Amino acid sequence: MFRSNRVFVFSSLAALISYSVTCAVAFVLSLFLQYIKGLSPEMAGMVLMVQPVIQAGVSSFAGRWPDRIEARRLATVGMALIMLGLVGLSLLGA
Repeated sequence: MFRSNRVFVFSSLAALISYSVTCAVAFVLSLFLQYIKGLSPEMAGMVLMVQPVIQAGVSSFAGRWPDRIEARRLATVGMALIMLGLVGLSLLGA
């Protein structure tokens, strides 16, 4: 499967990178919120809980988007939004 289907290979690689970055950002952001911004662990967890709540809310109707929009374009826009968010996070200062 990995040798014959390049689209599958690159889609899987993109998903791996995306989820790895999301996990790393959550870890580093929790430390940033606690040690740099002085939030309690509970409050930092509440701030970090916003992302999965929004993701759960959007996923209920986003499953219909590939029927209207080409999946490749939709994935590209999603990755671009993730990149913009990461660039924004990289500009955070103490």
